[in-house]
Amino acid sequence: MGIIEETIKLENTGRVPIAPVITSKRENFEGVVKSNESLLKKFDGLLLHPAIFESGWVYTPSKPSLREPVKIIKDVDGYDDLSDLGPVEYALKIHREHDLMVDLEKRLAETPGLVSSFVEETESWGVASYCGAMCITPIGYISYYRGFNDTMKDMARDQQKVYSAAMTIAKMYPKFLSEFAKSCKVPRVWVSFTNATPAIVGDYYFDKIVWPTTKTMLEGMIKEGVVPIVQIEEDVKNLKFLTQLPPRSYAVHISKDSDLLRVTEMLANQAAVMGNFKVPADREEESRIRDFAGKLKSGAPKNLIVSTDGGEPFILTFHNAEKLSTLDPFLNKG
Repeated sequence: MGIIEETIKLENTGRVPIAPVITSKRENFEGVVKSNESLLKKFDGLLLHPAIFESGWVYTPSKPSLREPVKIIKDVDGYDDLSDLGPVEYALKIHREHDLMVDLEKRLAETPGLVSSFVEETESWGVASYCGAMCITPIGYISYYRGFNDTMKDMARDQQKVYSAAMTIAKMYPKFLSEFAKSCKVPRVWVSFTNATPAIVGDYYFDKIVWPTTKTMLEGMIKEGVVPIVQIEEDVKNLKFLTQLPPRSYAVHISKDSDLLRVTEMLANQAAVMGNFKVPADREEESRIRDFAGKLKSGAPKNLIVSTDGGEPFILTFHNAEKLSTLDPFLNKG
């Protein structure tokens, strides 16, 4: 078991893992990673193979030439097809019928073979991979296929219809995600809370629809033996709802807007917290990194993983690896 896994289980490892999320363009990724082996070995992780992004098309009705998801569900009756098929089969059908990622099923079948051998090699260096699949909350999924504003209107008009579709996703999604992640040899799943935080949907709908269905989905993933990495894009003031999940079974990846130490304290006996530095860093961020590294000298939370901003991995190229040196104050903190 590596230090990332140990920290997620809240074991005392004796040091803070330094693990920026590092990815690249698909055609360059394996080559650029292997050419920077000695540099990357300084870190504990987290490599993100770009083939993993294929799993993201399941919740995104779009294709590379389009900037936004395509609105698929036109009215409340459109939820029936999703409820009947479940999230994965529905996605495959929509991508084919709307000329989006028409070969999505083939891509999903090929990804584990592309990723697993790379993961085995790089983990032998002592560098962990980030996740083996990507997903979104049930309401986030619906909002991508329906449109956020219309999803909110639907929750007001026919709460049961939306809840039922979201719960179908919650119950059916975990099996696909866990099998996919395990096949990629990284039993962790990145879970986006886009369009699904209390600040975005409001406390009422969060409590009635968003969190109950999300909790069901996360618990299903945990029961399948994978670790959800909950990714929060904004500064969520209260993450108490997450404490309803089993302790030491998930991680939280926060954005630059959040107070890293406050969140680690909030989830001190519950979950590892990843975050939340921007790399490459401007002068202000370099100063923030040095200041935070200095604070760790007097003691660090055992549930802390120093990483990049949850929504912004470092994009590695053949020419910018030295930019990772902005994290050196953590590596050299003594």
